[in-house]
Amino acid sequence: YEEWFFALECIEGQTFHRWEDFEARDHGWGIASSVLYRVFCSKLRLMLINRLSWPIYASYEEDEHFRKPKWNRWYKGMRILMTDDTNVPLGYLIQRTLSLFTGAISDSDYDVKNGALEEQKEYAENDLVNGKVVPFTNVKDKGYRTELAAWRTGGQRTLQPFFRRSDRKFSRDQVLFSALIASHRGGNERAIRVVKLSGYVTNGSAGRSWTNRDDVWLTVGFMANFKYSLQPFVSSDRHHTMDQVFPSALIASHRAGNERAVTVVKRSGYAT
Repeated sequence: YEEWFFALECIEGQTFHRWEDFEARDHGWGIASSVLYRVFCSKLRLMLINRLSWPIYASYEEDEHFRKPKWNRWYKGMRILMTDDTNVPLGYLIQRTLSLFTGAISDSDYDVKNGALEEQKEYAENDLVNGKVVPFTNVKDKGYRTELAAWRTGGQRTLQPFFRRSDRKFSRDQVLFSALIASHRGGNERAIRVVKLSGYVTNGSAGRSWTNRDDVWLTVGFMANFKYSLQPFVSSDRHHTMDQVFPSALIASHRAGNERAVTVVKRSGYAT
């Protein structure tokens, strides 16, 4: 359990940012950084394996059954997928994160070269609805120029706000449509923010700034699905499965700041 706590604290990067801090005896773990790094890598590897065991997309039937009824007003009968890029330095977020690309590459080029469109085409062809293929509809931010590439890859569609050059005016319907797409993408933007809260993703770790950074990026995108679990698992026989240990350690790591705040309040002599 302590190893999981350490690995998740290292990923979150809220209290320690250097390996010297982790190995310090007075306020750290008091263990050599080389040993701690091996522990970190072993836990990171397990999290990546766990990520691979989860499905990439929800099936059409699952999506239609579990999504809120309000979405059927606009997307009834459609296989909706919201995607975005983010500058860490450039990653891809759907229900998961995809590998980082370094160097100069545009959002549109990344959207084509990361292979996601081909994966979506293959998934839709294998997840038939009444014997028919329902292609993905990609809901994107403005500025992407991937409509043709998406259409050529299995007839996928693209929805995004209208955008024009210079000071050309929009029609009333174009303004309303753009506002609707922007409103629906709000949750996707918040999901990106959750992923970028990781200190290891945004700042790296002193001495190993880029080592494992892509692995951490992929792992944090997977962890974002469990960020809002209510409480750690409690087992009567005190034996927990791997699927229980991982979320429980994650919650304990996130609650560290809350525990410290409680300690500050309880220092009041009048209160105690």
